[in-house]
Formats: sequence, C-alpha cells, structure tokens
Amino acid sequence: MYIRQRMLTCGHQIINVNMGLYSGFSSPFKKKKTSKSIEWNDSDAPDAKGKFKELSPQSLANWLIKTRKGSLSKIISSLNQQYVFNRGKNPSYASKMKTTMNIVRKKLGKSPAKSKDPEVGTGKKPKGSDRRLYTDENPKDTVGIKFATTSDARKTIAKVMNINKPYARKVQILTVLEQRAKVMGKMEQARLAKQAKSKLKKQKENGV
Repeated sequence: MYIRQRMLTCGHQIINVNMGLYSGFSSPFKKKKTSKSIEWNDSDAPDAKGKFKELSPQSLANWLIKTRKGSLSKIISSLNQQYVFNRGKNPSYASKMKTTMNIVRKKLGKSPAKSKDPEVGTGKKPKGSDRRLYTDENPKDTVGIKFATTSDARKTIAKVMNINKPYARKVQILTVLEQRAKVMGKMEQARLAKQAKSKLKKQKENGV
C-alpha cells in the first residue's frame, strides 16, 4: 500500500490525500463474517405481503403449501428464517413460526416418527414414553435385593450368581445393589457387590 499527500494553500490550508490501494487491501473497520453469521436470503416464492403476521398458523400453513407447491424444504426454510430473525425480539411470533412448521409437516405427512417403546424387560425407556422408570413390568423377572446386613448382601449376590439370567442382567442387578449400598453408607456390602461383578466378568472372559 502507498499513500501520497499533496498540500495546497488557498486562503485555508487544505490537505488532499490520495491513496493507491493494492487489490488485496481490506478495511480494518469492516466487520468480518463468521460461520455463525446470520444472513437474510430472499425467496423466489410469491411475496408473503404480511401473511406471516396476519394469518393464523393453520391458514399460514395452507398458504405456504399452496404457494411453495408442497415443497417442505422451501416452506421450512421460509419459516425458519422468520423464526431465527425474530426469536430474540418477538418470542411469540417466533413460537407461531414453530407451530406452523409442525402443522406443515403433519399436513405433508412428514411428522417425525415417534420413538417406539422398547421391549418389556430391557430396562430402556424412550423420551415421552408412558412407561414409568420404576414400574415392575415383569414381576416374574424381578430379583429381590436385600443388603441391610453383610449376610443379606452375600445371600443376594449368591442368588444373582446362580440365577438363570444373561450376563448383562446379572451385572445390572449387582450394580443396583452396589449403588444403593454406597448411598446408605454400607461400604462393605458395596464392596461385595463390586467384587461379584469382577468375578462375573472373569467368568465371561473364560467362557464359564
């Protein structure tokens, strides 16, 4: 970069600055774009002319489906743009956009599939499931856990070790015993449970 200054005197002193700039020069005052920068993109779809604000979510969904010819990607793009640019200054309007998105997806048969409940006895519980975490779904599969005394803990562990259950199920029961014992300050019972888990692991490794 080079700078040439020329000074002329005519009643008042004037400073005329001519700057020749290399093509690679960029102003230090220009805001740099980042990967998180949000830009407004104009759509080639028919102009909404206030319909996003005026119409109800249901009516807006119908209008968008008609004008965007059922293109889910175009519709969601339009709604998401409105949501992003208004979620801070106008939360209720942004919420309306989210509601409209859900209506559009439902109308176009693109609603996200609900998670299926896992099989009974797996111990898994999907989000939103009606299943309760502590429901005893299969009483016949229940293994009573007693650990009030070390003798109780030993009996429970012996029962778990000899019961006809998969390795993962046995470890699960012993882990429950260990954790509950720790919470109640029964460290010896917790140690016994942990020891039993190690024994189970070795048996599995040795194919016993």
